[in-house]
Amino acid sequence: MPKFLTREVAKSVPFDNSGTGIAATDVQDALTEPWPGSATDGALVRWDGTSGYHTQSYTSNPPTASDDGRISVSQGLLTGSTGSVSQISIGVPSGWSSGGWYGIGIDTQLPPSVSVLGTGVYVNLKTDSSSTNRITNAAFYGFANNTSGTVTNSYGLLCASLASGTGTITNAHGVATGMSVTNSGTITNGRGVYVPDASHPFGGTITNLTGIQVDGQTGGSVTNYGLVLLGDGHGADVRFGSNRDASVYYDGTDLYFDAAEVGTGVSRFGTSLASDVSNVGAGTVIASGNYSIAFGYNGVASSGQTDIHATGNGSLAVGAGSSSIGSAQIKATNSGAWAGGYAVGSDSVALVQSSAVGSLAFGRVSSDSGDAGIETTGEGSLSLGYVETNWDGPAPPPVGADILSSGRGSLALGYVYNGSGGASAGLLKASGNGAVAMGYANEETLQATGVASFALGRGVQATANYSHAVGRGFTNSTTDTWACGFGQIDLLVGSGYTDVKGDLKINGTTSITSLGFFQPVSSVDGSAPSNSIYYSTTQSKLVYKDSGGNVNNLY
Repeated sequence: MPKFLTREVAKSVPFDNSGTGIAATDVQDALTEPWPGSATDGALVRWDGTSGYHTQSYTSNPPTASDDGRISVSQGLLTGSTGSVSQISIGVPSGWSSGGWYGIGIDTQLPPSVSVLGTGVYVNLKTDSSSTNRITNAAFYGFANNTSGTVTNSYGLLCASLASGTGTITNAHGVATGMSVTNSGTITNGRGVYVPDASHPFGGTITNLTGIQVDGQTGGSVTNYGLVLLGDGHGADVRFGSNRDASVYYDGTDLYFDAAEVGTGVSRFGTSLASDVSNVGAGTVIASGNYSIAFGYNGVASSGQTDIHATGNGSLAVGAGSSSIGSAQIKATNSGAWAGGYAVGSDSVALVQSSAVGSLAFGRVSSDSGDAGIETTGEGSLSLGYVETNWDGPAPPPVGADILSSGRGSLALGYVYNGSGGASAGLLKASGNGAVAMGYANEETLQATGVASFALGRGVQATANYSHAVGRGFTNSTTDTWACGFGQIDLLVGSGYTDVKGDLKINGTTSITSLGFFQPVSSVDGSAPSNSIYYSTTQSKLVYKDSGGNVNNLY
């Protein structure tokens, strides 16, 4: 007889001592069997020990089987033995953090024989030839679903590559995805990571939505990168637009912004642009205004300030600033102002500056222990040229040297130089509205200060409104006049008159002296033209030769 005897079996077996029925020892064994005494309905029976005679109950959370064959495991462990440790947990697994909760947890350790690929979960979702209309295949499909209450952070997928011991991971990837065609199949559109638009078809609200977010990376001891595209050219580019219309990429040498990969688009910068080719010295390249641009080379300063900056809306500062000791600046301050060129400072300021609205300053500036600059301060004004200071002692260092256009719509153009050892300022300035000053100033001033005044040459000044000065070394301070001269005004033209300040010569011969004396030309009668007055060397008199060729003495 079997040792394990139930009440139902005992009722159907005859009771005797003949050896064919129930023996007394069988009854004794059955009566002494240690049954649990109570049980959970539907709980899976488990053995107590290895004899096969005894069962036991659970201390808590028994696994159960329903009438339709579903097995439920609550907060227990399903363990295997493929590796040293292999656990599938439901709920909170033993020995794991009590602060978390796991629907399914897997804790596995790979055996030493695995050298190529070890995986905690392996899923191979296959479709056969009869699957001709399938819309979506997903090897993993799930939701982080909050039906009520508040969740601070909800992740559809949360994973990390963890180095928890003293070992080394050469390349750690939190998530690695890809595509592969291993036979003759076809992938029409391959996407390593695809983020579809979020949906809420049944109501609800998403306040702030971001397709991909990368937090600032600071954990690297040597380098930290937020996003890296390894490779050159297309294939390692970023595409924009519904038709992949524009791109940004690096070709191994240069960075490209291509707004016309498809179509004829252009690149637009919504706020400001600041860039420097090499910022190895002091100072900064700054563009702080909307749609402003600061661009160029800002380098080689050993100390002091060297900067290129554009602060006004729509302003532009472009060029090269360099300083071995002192400062060099290229500026464009107010809206629509442009400043460009090359500024080299040493021990003091050398700048190209355009500070007024719509003004432009452009040129080359150099300074050795002296001020220098190409500046515009008038709205719509223009300053262009070359400013240089060259102090080599023993005289005091030069102060100044400037091309300045401060009047509205004014123009200052030329070359300013403070020569060797000079201590005077060289200035080329157009300060009147609509004034123009052009030329050369060496330790002197060339300026047009009056409204619509004009100064052209070297060291000439037009200081009155509508005055003009052309030449060298004089000042025209008379309104509504045009003056020309060298060292003085030699010719002054005004409204209704022409004033000659020196002798009037014809072909090198004085005809009218500066005092107004008329000195007629001398000629023999036969050589003199008709209708002319001349001194006749034939008659030794002042004569008039009429249209008929007759010579008439005038006294």
